[in-house]
Amino acid sequence: MTRGLLLAGLATTMVVVLFAATSHLLRTRNWADRLLVAPLESRYQRASVSSLDAFTGVIALSGDDRRFAEAGRLARLYPRLKILLSTHTDVAGALTKLGGGIDPSRVILETKSTNTYENAAFGAALIKPQPQDRWLLVTGALHMSRALASFRVAGFNVAPWPIYDDALPETVKLSQAVHEWLGLLLYRALGRTDCLLPNSGRGRREPQIPVG
Repeated sequence: MTRGLLLAGLATTMVVVLFAATSHLLRTRNWADRLLVAPLESRYQRASVSSLDAFTGVIALSGDDRRFAEAGRLARLYPRLKILLSTHTDVAGALTKLGGGIDPSRVILETKSTNTYENAAFGAALIKPQPQDRWLLVTGALHMSRALASFRVAGFNVAPWPIYDDALPETVKLSQAVHEWLGLLLYRALGRTDCLLPNSGRGRREPQIPVG
């Protein structure tokens, strides 16, 4: 209990310090972009296109609708993939977000989560992932580090499939990056992840899989 309180206090202190620095970072955007945005946004490359047949399924997290649209595109190209969605909609709504043309029996809905930690924990309770299973994880590029770390601790063997937020204003992107760094620190301090940044090393953007 004492150790837990100490970690929670440390996490709270880090949040306060980083939150206080946010306004300054926004005024020095070029420097902040290099320090906070780029290390998250460009960290992971997408899985090799030639290896997707070996995957069990695709996981898409709620947020930007492009995540579900991309999961639907992958599911249509690779009909063997199961589809796990963290969403508060029903199957009909989920199929609409996926873009149609998908058998409802392939879709698994996780509807109770309110954060990334719960996305992973509740998803694992539904799926009961096995070590030999491989899943593609579709979420925003800035959010990918925290999502990967959370799903791996929950027992998923996941590979990143980031969605890039190039259309976002730089100030919004920077605010999101600050939020993610706070989340990474909190999750690590509270024992929700076992590392700050999973799979260290910078990646590169893979081209989109051609349709057809």
